[in-house]
Amino acid sequence: MAAVPRHADTHIHPTSLVADSAQIGSGVQIGPFCRIGPGVIIKDGVQLSSHIVIEGPTVLGARTQIYPFASLGLEPADRKFRGECSSVVVGDDCVIRENVSIHRGTQGGGGVTRVGNGCLIMGGAHIAHDCQVADEVIVSNQALLAGHVSVGRGANIGGGAGIHQYVRVGAGAMVGGLSAVRQDVIPYGLVEGDTASLKSLNVIGLKRKAASGTEIRLLNMVYRYIFQVTETHVTRTDFRLNLPVHSCIAQRTHELSKALQTLLTGTASEILSRQFNGQKLDRLSEIVDFLIQSQASKRGLALPSNISCLSIEEEFLLDV
Repeated sequence: MAAVPRHADTHIHPTSLVADSAQIGSGVQIGPFCRIGPGVIIKDGVQLSSHIVIEGPTVLGARTQIYPFASLGLEPADRKFRGECSSVVVGDDCVIRENVSIHRGTQGGGGVTRVGNGCLIMGGAHIAHDCQVADEVIVSNQALLAGHVSVGRGANIGGGAGIHQYVRVGAGAMVGGLSAVRQDVIPYGLVEGDTASLKSLNVIGLKRKAASGTEIRLLNMVYRYIFQVTETHVTRTDFRLNLPVHSCIAQRTHELSKALQTLLTGTASEILSRQFNGQKLDRLSEIVDFLIQSQASKRGLALPSNISCLSIEEEFLLDV
């Protein structure tokens, strides 16, 4: 039997089962044949269409829309799971389409599977235990995120892509459809392929985020310096970063990090200052921080196809 609505403007279809302890906000619409378990918190304005299963502890942010046959908050598919308390937290204004599954976290991964605000999770996608999905992420149809995956703000996961456990996908990155991603993807990078490799910057995504042409050329210059590639989607080639060219990515990252610090503190050389030309450094900082963190990553970096992954993983053992 459906629980009595908590607010006058809340509608619960008589065929839906809602636990008495579930917290239902104002203006919530729960369609037919849904099951809402104990410990579920549904905030104001959420819409559940029909045939949806939500087990607690799960929090659904305000105005989120969920479509038929989605399931949220079920036990994680992890053989180490022993019934410990864990949860799913979904942010405000998300759209979760048909047949999506989002599993609860585990003790070993922090206990929370999190989806940020304004995300679009398309039909048949799976978000496994302990994933951390930031705001405004798009996960396309049938894409699969394994356990402990993190996805940065505004990233786009193409249809049918598979993301290996513990992989980090940086902010604004694009993962091509049907790609198998086994290594971390830099912020604003574009990867694709059955063994995904780094193809270029996600220039289209940067333009959609209102990045200027000068900033895109600057980021492209950094991309070419770090990965020592000469061909990208940006055709202009007169930008060259005035930094020492070392033999490995870890050392080049260290040089770039030092240069960034001088820019942030106003102590950069005249040549370096002129190259960066007063540009905002937020996106550049994200890339540098991500590269530094990848030196301790479980997965290593997704690299251009002309660079050996093994040699780079060995480089990351260097103490720089």
